[in-house]
Amino acid sequence: MDSGTQSNTNPKIDLLRELGDQEYRRGFVEGHAKDTIAFQIRQLRKAEGWEQRDLARELGNPKLQPMISRYENPDYGRYSITTLLELAAAFDVALVVRFAPFSELVEWDFNSTVQTLAPAKFSKDKRLGVLAKLAERPRGSGHLADLASAPDEASAAKDEPINALGRSDKQGLMSGAA
Repeated sequence: MDSGTQSNTNPKIDLLRELGDQEYRRGFVEGHAKDTIAFQIRQLRKAEGWEQRDLARELGNPKLQPMISRYENPDYGRYSITTLLELAAAFDVALVVRFAPFSELVEWDFNSTVQTLAPAKFSKDKRLGVLAKLAERPRGSGHLADLASAPDEASAAKDEPINALGRSDKQGLMSGAA
């Protein structure tokens, strides 16, 4: 930038534009997967108040601390499904591994927060109670989508339905949330 002027670019629009290039998309997916897993492991560990050695002990081997350090490094990226399942069990959270449309990945990127990086463990997942109540009701359309439209506590207070990703309709793809 010349003469100290600020750029008027919008990083979200720039990202959407860059995704038009297939090589960029491939790198974005790879980088996002590596970064997100590493950052989630770190955030989940910190949410428990654990040091790396504590997580290693939770995984059954206190000598794994150097491996935990690698798992928390975004450049590592060599996680097996078995390792991720073991980590999910240690944190008592679900593991979701699936292919998704780019729109979902971009929306996750736009809306990620410390809370999304460190999801609630089973015993603190308040949304399960809401889903259980809805599961007991007669279904309007007979689809699992009835459960996906269940309001969470924050959205219920505002009477905003949430989408299948757990976000209110007002928190859509191009919202100002970063």
